Formats: sequence, structure tokens, C-alpha cells
Amino acid sequence: MLQNRRYPNRRVWKKSILILFVLTTSLSLTVSSQGFAVKPDETAWTTNVVAALASARADGKDLLLLYTGSDWCPPCMKLEEQVLSKAEFTTAAAENFVLVKFDFPQKTELSPELVAQNQHWSDRFGIDGFPTIVLIDKNEKPYAITGFKDEGPEVFVQLLNELVAARIKRDVAFEKARIAEGLERAKLLDEGLSALDANIVQVYYSDTLDEIDVLDPNDETGLRTKYFAQRDREMRQAVMSNIAMVARLRKPEEAIEFIDASIVDARLPLELWLIAHQTKLRLLRKLDRVEEANALIDIMATAVDAEPETRQRLINNKAYYLASLGRTDEALQVLEQQIRTQPANLLMTIAVGDLHDSLGQNEKAIAAYDRAIVVSAAQPESLLEVIQAKADVLVEMGKVDEALITLERITEDAGIPARLRAQGLMHKSLMLREAGRRRGAILAENRAVELLETTEEKVEIQKLIDQFHRKFDGAASDESPEDK
Repeated sequence: MLQNRRYPNRRVWKKSILILFVLTTSLSLTVSSQGFAVKPDETAWTTNVVAALASARADGKDLLLLYTGSDWCPPCMKLEEQVLSKAEFTTAAAENFVLVKFDFPQKTELSPELVAQNQHWSDRFGIDGFPTIVLIDKNEKPYAITGFKDEGPEVFVQLLNELVAARIKRDVAFEKARIAEGLERAKLLDEGLSALDANIVQVYYSDTLDEIDVLDPNDETGLRTKYFAQRDREMRQAVMSNIAMVARLRKPEEAIEFIDASIVDARLPLELWLIAHQTKLRLLRKLDRVEEANALIDIMATAVDAEPETRQRLINNKAYYLASLGRTDEALQVLEQQIRTQPANLLMTIAVGDLHDSLGQNEKAIAAYDRAIVVSAAQPESLLEVIQAKADVLVEMGKVDEALITLERITEDAGIPARLRAQGLMHKSLMLREAGRRRGAILAENRAVELLETTEEKVEIQKLIDQFHRKFDGAASDESPEDK
């Protein structure tokens, strides 16, 4: 009927056919001579996505969505010329897919309905470049996105087959997960997601990721780290920034409430959790809420039980805080109690010595430092710290020579790193200068410089020696009896 309306009589019809034949032959010669692409087989494609979805569900196929600019986009034209127009592609692709084209031409006018449909499906997948191909299953779930491949129809079909195989792996794992529970279900969901591109997963499978999060909140399988590391990192940064700002700008009471609320769901790693609680601790102390502050330290110390040094520093923090309030006896009790129950207690033992020293209880301080020396025998850095502390107490007691002998445990031990021996010699120099023994101090300083190996270290220690000279030279006589 349509042909009869357009061509009312046979003569006009024949004439039109003849003219069309001549034009087509001429055009085809021109196209062939200039190397232009033949138009793709439009019969393999549909522009009606509603009908395509119905067909896919009826036939158990997926959908291949092509986003193209058919009359202005060179890569789109090339893709059609080299792949989409080829029978090798359309025949093979049609076995697994219903082919849908969303065109965004610049010279051809589309119906308003088609323009609206194409734009809706473009917005749905965030298409921002042409050509783009999106593969979705019959339930409209995307599982792959690709673009122009300048490799011919066979290679492109092979790629599509690989992507379909990945979708099948996803479906098999998801089906197993359907009847599984707990961590096993989380692992099977991960198995399905792992078959897909990570970017596809992050954008289009948030519901599955959220389920994994619920199934494994404590990251026993490592899946939380796998899928949420970046998101968690950004969230934690935001939480910590907000805590710091609120602690600085709001009243302490309000800031404490904000910190408590922020920490509940933030899933902060231990180091950030400690920083947040340190901020809260500072606010509690500012409000003189002593017992709450000490209780918080106990909570923090329990949380880091597997990290002895951090735990010891927290207990020391509590002890020093009590001492600052005049509750030194209580502070010492806290330390001694912890020392009895903790096999690694070096820092707390040093703190006991420091507190006794601050109270002028020199003998008790030395006893504590002697215990610390035994514990730190295999830790040169800590050993130097303890020996220097003991030597200082001995000097306070007027036992300078005994203090110098104590320092020799570090300065004369060839097994101790040269840098630490040099530091011990400079401590010795300071004590000698304070005792008026300038000649002995200079010998210790020269020995310290000789021990150091790098120019940078020698320069730094020479700066310290120059400071000693400016402070002490002329202040004590070389004729001091102890120096003879």
C-alpha cells in the first residue's frame, strides 16, 4: 500500500527504479574509489530499547548498547566500517545479544521521543564519550563497558565472548551465594564481583558491596579492605579533620560529645582511634575531669595491648598526669602495678625512676634506673637514656666520679654504635664542665668528634661543643683539684 501511494502508476515506478539504479551504481563507484565505509546492516540493530528488553528476556539474551555519533564522530564511523557493519560481527553478536543503538547525530534530526530515550539511557550510565558500548544482562545490570577497538570484527567478537564468560562466572557465584550465609556468602559474592572490572563493580554493584560490608563488618575475610579502602580512607580523613576543628572551635563539653558520636561508626584504624581519643583526653583534662581522663587512658591501654611500647607510653601518661596533680604516690602505684603484670616494662621502669627523681628520692630513683639498665641491655638507644638519667641523679647526690664511671658503660663499649657513644661523651663533657674540669671535658669532646664518621655528624656535634665553650669557658678554673 505504501509503495502504491508513493508511485501511483507503473510507468512512474519503472522510471524511478531506473533512475535509482543509475544513481546507486554511480554512488557505489564513487564510494568505492574514495574508500568510504559501507553503511552497517541496520536490520541487526534496534533503536527501541523497550522492545529490545522484552526480546532479551524472552530469548534469554543480554543487551549490547551502542552509544554513537553516526554522522560526526570519526571513531564511531570507523567502528561501524571495520566492525559493526560486518556480517561476521552482527551474526556472532546476535547469538548472545540484542543490539541496541543510541544515536546522537548532529546533522540528522531524530524524533523527540527517540532523543529523550537516548538521553535517558546515556544519563543512566554516565556516557561521556563516543563510541561507547555497554553490556547489560536481561535484568538491566551492566557488567562491561568498552569502546572503539581498531582490530576487526573477529577480535571484537572474541572480546564480547570473554565478557559474556565473565558475566556467567558472576552469575554462577551469585547463585551459590543465594543459599549461603555469613562469611561464606560474602566470599561467594566477592567471587562473582571479581570476574568483573573493578570500576564497574564500584559504580554499579554498590548494593552487593554493602551486603559484603554487613556480612563481614570486622574484615575477617579482608574484603572490606579490598572494596572499601579508598572510601574508608576518605571518610576517616573527614572524621579526623572534623574532630580537630570541633576540638579547637567548640566548647570542650560539646567537642567531647562530638568525638564520641564520630568514633562510633567511623571504623578508625588503631592509630587514628588513638589520636581521636588523645584529643578527647586533652579536653577531659582541660575540664579537670580527672577520673574520666584516667579511665579513658585505661581503655586506650587495653586497646593497644598487643603493642607494648604504646601501652607503656599511655600508662606513663596517666602516671605523669597524676603526678602533675600532686598525686605522685598514686602515680607510682599505677606504674609499679603495671610493671608487675607486664613482661615488657622498660618505659614504665624509667618513669618510676623519673618520678622518684622529681621527688628528690635519689636512692629509689637509682634503684629504678638500675632495673631499667638490665631490661635495656639489648637496646642501645634506651640504654643510653637510662644511663644518662642515672648519672644525672648521681651528680645531684655529689657523686660525680661515680656518675662518670656509669657513663663509661656506654662511652667505652665498642659494641655500642659510634653515634650513641659520642652522645654519651658529650653528656660526660657537660658534667665535667659543670664540675669545673675543663681539660677532661675537652678530651671527651675531641673523642666524640673522632668517633663520628660523617661530615654532617661532625658538624652537628661541633655546634654543640661551641655552645659549651661559650657557656663554660672562663667559668671554671683548670686548677680544680679534681682535674689534676
